[in-house]
Amino acid sequence: MALPPDLAPPPYAEGTTLLNLMASLVRGRGGAAPHPPLSALDPARLRPLRHLVLLLVDGLGARQIPALAAAGALRDRLSRPDAVLATVFPATTATAVATVMSAASPAEHAVLGWHLNLPRLGLVATVLLGLTRTGTPALPPERTLGQILRVPSHLDRMAAERTLVAPPPIPDSAFSRAVGRWHRRLAAASLDELVEAVDAACRGPGPGYCYAYWPGYDSLCHTHGPFAEPALAHLREIEAAVERLAARLRGRGVGLVVSADHGMIDTPPQARIDLSAVPGLYGCLATLPAGDPRAVACFVRPRREAAFLAIVREHLAPACHCIPGEALLAAGALGPGAPHPELGARLGDYLLVARGGHALFAPAAGEGRDFPAGNHGGMSPEEMEIPLYLLGDL
Repeated sequence: MALPPDLAPPPYAEGTTLLNLMASLVRGRGGAAPHPPLSALDPARLRPLRHLVLLLVDGLGARQIPALAAAGALRDRLSRPDAVLATVFPATTATAVATVMSAASPAEHAVLGWHLNLPRLGLVATVLLGLTRTGTPALPPERTLGQILRVPSHLDRMAAERTLVAPPPIPDSAFSRAVGRWHRRLAAASLDELVEAVDAACRGPGPGYCYAYWPGYDSLCHTHGPFAEPALAHLREIEAAVERLAARLRGRGVGLVVSADHGMIDTPPQARIDLSAVPGLYGCLATLPAGDPRAVACFVRPRREAAFLAIVREHLAPACHCIPGEALLAAGALGPGAPHPELGARLGDYLLVARGGHALFAPAAGEGRDFPAGNHGGMSPEEMEIPLYLLGDL
């Protein structure tokens, strides 16, 4: 089955995706990466630098930038990307950050959404938080998330000291300890602290690599929408912090790469669909849906497949595509590389990939119905396209 014409998988082979960016960074720090480098960033350009910094601004999609600039949220350098890339699919933080922290494709690491089906544990986990869908710990104390996820890491091949900078508790979270190995983990509770931490990480002789992550804009987008004033005001603060950091690093042999993990869709209330209210849908599933509101992974009971497809056609056809997981794999949507042993089990039998401005929510029993305004995870250009900025001594 071919994908619908309005769904375009990331063009990994063309060298224009987040995965290719990570390949360039690994090679630029003396490592071997199995994937092609980014066409817009030759690794040879990075090798003479003492330090290399990647700053990921969660939720800043390239398609948002003109409207954000018009609204005065981006007034200077962040209004002018040096290139536009495609993120990975699904276009969501868990999947993209797993690629950033490992330089592995989604097919290789199999971290496929905010909610991830983990068959070996018999549950669906909110994987970045290490929790079940009902908020209890996903693992007993004697087991680690790394033992369950088993993420391969090409980033560890860098011949450089690696530093992770993020708001607490991210640097010491179970997920951060499961994906990639870091020589230093620095907590930054504010943008000022993030600037100071990255500056400090780049003061040694090198070679060094620093990955800094900031989730503030994304959080406000989910709550208020990507163009609401709280999100705009915080983006002004992010741009100012980026400019302060770039000025500090300039002339010190430090390259600063700024990008994002995904873009955002502004979802009006009438386009937010509660899947638990669709008659008969949950009864067709073997477990709770996984994934994200714009790419929902459904694990269908074998004898209920025909009923599941009929229910989707009757109730959800205007809101989403229903794509077999095998079709996404065949289309290369999850990227190149050796497939993770649990890729098929985690992917889902069918993915409900949202159309237009719709979002599909799959609440657990007793969970609230206050669905977020900003959403992502799908394959629209608004979600897939991310900016690239080359600053510092690049």
